[in-house]
Amino acid sequence: AWGVGLRESTDFESAEQVFNDFKAWSQNNQETELATKAQNELAQTYLTWGLNFQSQKQFEPALAKFDMTISTDPDPASASGSATQAKAGQISTYIEWGNTFIKQKEFTAAIEKFERAVSLAGTNNADNAKDALTYGHIQWASALSKDDDFLGALEQLEVAKGTAVTESMKQTLD
Repeated sequence: AWGVGLRESTDFESAEQVFNDFKAWSQNNQETELATKAQNELAQTYLTWGLNFQSQKQFEPALAKFDMTISTDPDPASASGSATQAKAGQISTYIEWGNTFIKQKEFTAAIEKFERAVSLAGTNNADNAKDALTYGHIQWASALSKDDDFLGALEQLEVAKGTAVTESMKQTLD
């Protein structure tokens, strides 16, 4: 309860220490069930910490915490566990990061982040990531068109055609 309270108050470092100490104590006293519970709470702490970084647009630290969540979760195959949530957090972080680059007109970096989101999404729930990639190409095409680089714009739109998934994005592309 102490560690959960620290996590809820966003004192993540202290929560991490409490759960690590409790896990070590549990292992030393051969309390396997308690050690697993401490491990679960530690994974949840890393997840919450990562989401906190993400909300502050601190993308690299967020991704690092999501990686820690995945490596810490004692049941990474659980459909609703911390690892699964962290993987979704990774995808949304890359999409947000890409959108930040779009706003800065750094299209190559944005496309790279969107492609990373697509690769992490794999075949499950990839529509959002693929549409973000399509959006990136459309925004790049728009910027090229404004600079009178119509051939470059058309090339970006052709690439976008191959990534559009949802009907709404296909309509935007048209």
